[in-house]
Amino acid sequence: MEGALAHIIRSATAAGLAREREAARVTDDRRKASQSAMGQLTVDERRRIFAAREERRQAAFVLPEASSIVGDTERGRVRRIRDLVRIASIVILLASGWVLWRIAEFHGPVTLLEAVLPRA
Repeated sequence: MEGALAHIIRSATAAGLAREREAARVTDDRRKASQSAMGQLTVDERRRIFAAREERRQAAFVLPEASSIVGDTERGRVRRIRDLVRIASIVILLASGWVLWRIAEFHGPVTLLEAVLPRA
């Protein structure tokens, strides 16, 4: 039995190593292909590509202007009204539930048997 277990472990380990080697080879091939493509570009083309990449990288970290976030547009007013209606409805539901809880008495069954049996 130990021989079979050792064989399974060895084959699983070998398969994992083969997958890792293949992934490394594919990554290495891609890196070489991109390097050879960059080697065919002129200095000016490389500079333009670098500048475009740098510009995109910088644009990813720029926050939008405050006027675009909090604008006094029609959409902003509608959104505020919608939020106020939602808040008011939640408050009304909670308050009415609290009032009903205070007014109405609820006597639940004490035991499970009492809940199942019909009332006389």
